Amino acid sequence: MIEMFRPFPFENNSEQCVYAQLIIRELKINEDGYENVIVDMSLINNTMIDYEVENCESNKNSPRYFYEFTGQSIWDNHYYDIKDIYYPYLCIKKMQLGEYNNEIMHKVRIIPIKEDEEIIYKREFRKSPAFYGEILFSASPIIARKAIIIIEDICETPKQLKRIYDVWNSSIHNSLISDANGIELELNNVLNYVNNLDVNIYNVGQANCIYLKMNNEIGAFFDIGITRSMKCRDKESIEQSLKEISGLDAKLVILSHWDLDHILGISYAHESLNDCVWVAPNFLHVYNNVSMSVKRLCNYLVNSGAKLLLVDESFSNRIVYRSPCHKIEIWKGVEKSVNNISKANNSGLILKLSLNKKFLFLGDCENSVVPNRLRDSYEYVMISHHGSKMSNPNCLLKMSAINSCAYVSYGEESSGNFHLNDNLEDEYKKLNYRLKKTCDLDFDNVKYKVSLL
Repeated sequence: MIEMFRPFPFENNSEQCVYAQLIIRELKINEDGYENVIVDMSLINNTMIDYEVENCESNKNSPRYFYEFTGQSIWDNHYYDIKDIYYPYLCIKKMQLGEYNNEIMHKVRIIPIKEDEEIIYKREFRKSPAFYGEILFSASPIIARKAIIIIEDICETPKQLKRIYDVWNSSIHNSLISDANGIELELNNVLNYVNNLDVNIYNVGQANCIYLKMNNEIGAFFDIGITRSMKCRDKESIEQSLKEISGLDAKLVILSHWDLDHILGISYAHESLNDCVWVAPNFLHVYNNVSMSVKRLCNYLVNSGAKLLLVDESFSNRIVYRSPCHKIEIWKGVEKSVNNISKANNSGLILKLSLNKKFLFLGDCENSVVPNRLRDSYEYVMISHHGSKMSNPNCLLKMSAINSCAYVSYGEESSGNFHLNDNLEDEYKKLNYRLKKTCDLDFDNVKYKVSLL
């Protein structure tokens, strides 16, 4: 697929025109006092557009792949009087934090860099509307390259791409299930009776991936993410996680939300995930717009036979589903931004398990927006949003009567909002929870996962 799509044009002297759909993740002040813009970009080139159009015309299913960039601005603030920087900067500043704009595309140029040349390139392009980071193309295996992306033009979405959007949107709309009865019926078919349950938390870097095994035969994921960092993916423990995840079958995938660090593992996943039941927040309502990669994935899933259950805001701050045996519950957060945690994160899905022990998996929901009826003590908690700064967990958790564990999916390569809260361990210790990072797992001499029985 990489030979066909040529996602790294600098490697084959390709003259590809590359478009970027941009989203601001964070605005922060760097050590020099300048404002840095942390961005994600969902990319597409002319070859991909032509391929997608051809598939739409012939009613063929498009393959699942991600073509993404993550990085930060490298221009200097005192160059804003330069037109080439000021206009793109102004357009970017008008965007809402954490939301795409499907009506505007950025025509970009991609420049490859080596790590030892990073400082040289940052100096060279400090007078340009440029971002330094990493491009990722996921057609298993995932391939990534360090690069600088320069915004060359801001334009309307190309007509051919709008046509692709229309086909994808129609396909998703015609197939999704969003009513309460429909969601309950589909989930009951999978979760009708749960007698025993194994829970595995994987070290996948700065990402979330939890696997459930019910009645020793039914598999389910709560998030199926892996790190976006090329350097982190090369670590032995994460390679072991990916190897095991690729062999896990599943009848159900529960997505807390649609961020890449919660879905990228689909690139390695077992083929059973192509036609199983997927339940996730309804991005058609929660997000003003959503990335090309997410729409492409959903289109691929529904055309492969998957059941797509999209939970809308009518479930806000309440339970979405309770299994007949009352052991598995899915809840929903609230669509609002709190403490720099976006409304897309806060309106995500939450998983509660009640067997001989109680489990709570929060996705990326801010502690203060978790439904009050979930406030309780638990044997195991998965801390939200990789342990970044948020409301004190005492608004969510009661004092544990036993020595409980709070896990945080934390990678060694972290940036932006993902920095671990310095007070995190003390905050959970006061509630009688031991803090454990997924990057430090060592369970029965296994360093890439922990099994919670």
